[in-house]
Amino acid sequence: MSESDFNSMNWAKPPNRRINPFEHGRRKNKLLKDAGQEYEIVKGKDKGKKRVAKVPPTGEKLCRCSRSGCNLPAEFYRIVFDEFYGMNSPEQYRFLADHIDITEPARRDVKENSRRIFTYKYWIKIRGVRHQVCEKMFLTTLCMKDSSLRKTKLKLQQGVTKFDDGRGRTRGVHKNLITEEVKGRIRQHILALPSTESHYSRREGGGQRRYLDAGLSIARLHAFYNDEMNLKQLPTCKLSSYRHIFKSEFDLKFGNPVSDSCGYCDDWYASIARETNAAKKAKLRQEHSDHLLIAENTRKAHQQDRNDPERSVFSITTDMEKVLFLPQLTCGEIYFKRTLTTYNLGIHETGTKNAFMYLWDQTVAKSCAQDVISCIWKYITNSFEILGNSESRSFIIWSDRCVGQYNNGYTVIFLKFLVDKRYFTQVEHKFFCTGHSYMECDRDFGVIEKRFRDLKPIVPNDIIEVVETARLENPFKVTQMNQNDFLNFNYLLECVMLPASLKVTKYLCFRYTTDVANVIFAKIKHDDKTWVRFNLRLRNTNNQSLGSISLCPTNTTALPIQAEKAKDLRTLMSKIPDVAKHNYYERLTRSVQS
Repeated sequence: MSESDFNSMNWAKPPNRRINPFEHGRRKNKLLKDAGQEYEIVKGKDKGKKRVAKVPPTGEKLCRCSRSGCNLPAEFYRIVFDEFYGMNSPEQYRFLADHIDITEPARRDVKENSRRIFTYKYWIKIRGVRHQVCEKMFLTTLCMKDSSLRKTKLKLQQGVTKFDDGRGRTRGVHKNLITEEVKGRIRQHILALPSTESHYSRREGGGQRRYLDAGLSIARLHAFYNDEMNLKQLPTCKLSSYRHIFKSEFDLKFGNPVSDSCGYCDDWYASIARETNAAKKAKLRQEHSDHLLIAENTRKAHQQDRNDPERSVFSITTDMEKVLFLPQLTCGEIYFKRTLTTYNLGIHETGTKNAFMYLWDQTVAKSCAQDVISCIWKYITNSFEILGNSESRSFIIWSDRCVGQYNNGYTVIFLKFLVDKRYFTQVEHKFFCTGHSYMECDRDFGVIEKRFRDLKPIVPNDIIEVVETARLENPFKVTQMNQNDFLNFNYLLECVMLPASLKVTKYLCFRYTTDVANVIFAKIKHDDKTWVRFNLRLRNTNNQSLGSISLCPTNTTALPIQAEKAKDLRTLMSKIPDVAKHNYYERLTRSVQS
């Protein structure tokens, strides 16, 4: 097989599964041997030893014959040597055959039963001119053994004219080789399959992946194809051949385009499908394309933001995991009862594998904006020191556009709070495009939720073990939040007034820097070159900084749970065999009146 054949086979494979036969042990050694380089012996009594590289002939005279080719300068022999070892094995055999003449003996000293059947003449060609050499000089020039030359002479005696490598080939047409006609019928069968276009991504060059029904598979399609061919009394094909054409020539996937699709994309896709007016349909397509372009530029911007401590640039991605409910029991009754709500906020340092998880339950705090900010503040105070007078440090926060947690005025003022507290000289808060957020936190949460299903935690402390053991390599760093960690960041809005013209949900990027005090910069799109400027007005004119503000905890006592939930928990705790965990729910629900 040629290199292009292997490239075709590797087209649909991930990098770690691609075939590279030229790096396989025996083939690699053979290529090194053909090139006259050092190689490893792979069999026999000398297995594992190294065979030294071929050395070109020097200027020493190796024979005393009078042939013209045996008295040439040393560099001429080096030319022949380099030419020979620049060929592959079949080409080297053809080279030997072209430079050996085989004839009948001109005279015989032994008239009868002579062992001398043929006479051999050896030649080397330099600059288009053939020079005759003796056998010793011929072998020395090519650094060959007499046994290798003897094989070639034996083939010449037998009248062999082709020296191609015959391994891996059969005479005539290979029995498993499918014809172009069969390939064409396979392509027609695949093209006839009903497919839908992805309306969730935008690809350069106009290429679009299409999706087949989720109930199909390559094996099923192959079976359908063979059934159709049998009915038509035409040749069938193997599954491997069908799979190769399907993967290498078509950009098709099975199932729905995404499981958590963008609502805007779904609306546009449905509107375009229903619209009959060509002008309106073109307008909808353009709006959808613009939306996908924003999502694509957002992903590119996120890929460029990486932790770079040498430049004092730090970037994180943060998100709230879906609510985790406790206790996790196996009885069917659990699906009809209210359970204890627990929260997990993840922070992933972009460009690294470092991830931090902040856990609490509904008796400690809620999951509103100031609670999310409190977790980020906890991460910052644990990870960074306050800057000196001449030091600088930049910080980038990436999140989704959930209004109740991230995309609101509290997080905008929080940027000023971080700079005024001298943790950073510049802070940016960047948002993913709605419905197109590909965050590292999502992958972290997937690992945690799989472990959550396996361990089935009962009380909030069990979730700590779930998260800490979810990933073996570089485990998650877990912090259990208490009520003293959740600060009243709502107080910042009493100190700073946002301008009425600032529509927070309209922008994808905010920046606050020490260079321009009390000014928030915003951009609608990440690839915009210019920033929109908004002046902040402090309500307390005597203090232009938030650096001196000390925030108090939001709550000092445990938050109550609803009476209905307490009643359900008391019903479920009777199914908990562990005494300590049973007593936890006993204490939790004791003070709640039905």
